[in-house]
Amino acid sequence: MSLSKMIMGQSGNQGSGAPTNIENLFAVNSYTGTASEKQITNNIDISTNGGMVIIKNMQSSGTSHNVFDTVRGRAARVATNLNSEEFTSSSTQDFKSFNSDGFTLNATAFNTNINVNNQKYNAITFRKAENFFDIVTYTGNNTSGRTIAHNLGVSPAMIWVKKRNSSEDWSVWSKHLHTNSSSKTTQFLKLNSSSSATSYIQAANAATFTVGNDGRVNEDTHTYVAYLFASHDGNTGTFGDSGNQDIIKIGTYTGNQSNGKEIDVGFEPQYLMLKNLDSNNDWFTFDYKRGISFVNKHFFVVYPE
Repeated sequence: MSLSKMIMGQSGNQGSGAPTNIENLFAVNSYTGTASEKQITNNIDISTNGGMVIIKNMQSSGTSHNVFDTVRGRAARVATNLNSEEFTSSSTQDFKSFNSDGFTLNATAFNTNINVNNQKYNAITFRKAENFFDIVTYTGNNTSGRTIAHNLGVSPAMIWVKKRNSSEDWSVWSKHLHTNSSSKTTQFLKLNSSSSATSYIQAANAATFTVGNDGRVNEDTHTYVAYLFASHDGNTGTFGDSGNQDIIKIGTYTGNQSNGKEIDVGFEPQYLMLKNLDSNNDWFTFDYKRGISFVNKHFFVVYPE
C-alpha cells in the first residue's frame, strides 16, 4: 500500500563563522538532568534574536514535549503532545533564561520534568530568522478572513497554532495539505493527536497569514501563539557562506513499504518530523543525536518486515 508522508527537516552544518549558517539558527542538544541550575550551550543567540526551545525527557514514557519561547516569555509553557492551555509558573521560573549562547534551566526545573536528576533529555532550538522561523502571538476576534502579520519574509510552508488560554488541539497547517477552494478550509494535522480534520487557516503569503473564525485559530478574545516555518528547495535558501544554501525542507513523499526507501531533501538533515497523511498514525521525530543515520542529502525510511 502506498502512503503519503509529510516531512520536515533541518540541515547539517553548511559552513562556519557567518551568522546565517545553520549552526547559528538550529541545534539538537542532548543532556542529563541535575536538579541543579544547568546551562545548555549551543552558541545560538536566542536572547537577542528570539526563538523557541522544545524539551523532551527521553527516559520516562508519557512525558510532555515542553515548548518555551522568547515571545511568550520564559515562564510560559505549552506541550506539543497535549491540548491543555498554557501553563505559567508562579513563584519560581523553571526555565531560567534564554541566553546569547543557549539557555539555562533552574534547579527547580524538575517540577516540569526538564531537569530531573540523572534523566536523559533532548532539546531542539529554533532561532527566529527571515526565511527560516518566526513566532507570532495574537488575540482572536472571530472574524473570517482576518490577516495576521509575520516576519518570516517568505510565504510559510508550515504553521503551528495553539490556543493559549484554554484547552484546544494544536492546528498544523501546511501548503502541501489539501485545500477546498469553495470554503477556503484546509486539511490540517494536530501535533497532539494522530488524527486530521479541517483548519481555518485560509492562506499565507510573505507578509501575513489568513484565518477564519474557528475556535482553533481565531475565537473572540482568546489568545494564540503561531510558529511559522519556511521551506527551501533548489537554492531558495539564503544561508551559508554563499548566501543561497537550503537548510529547511517541508514536503511530502509516497511510501512503497520497502525497506530502505530513500528520500532526497537537498541537504544533510539533523532532525526530521514525519506524519502519515492517509491514516491516523502517530507523529515520529528523528535526530542525529539519538543515532539515526543520514547520508549526504538523503535519509532512509525503514519499514517493518
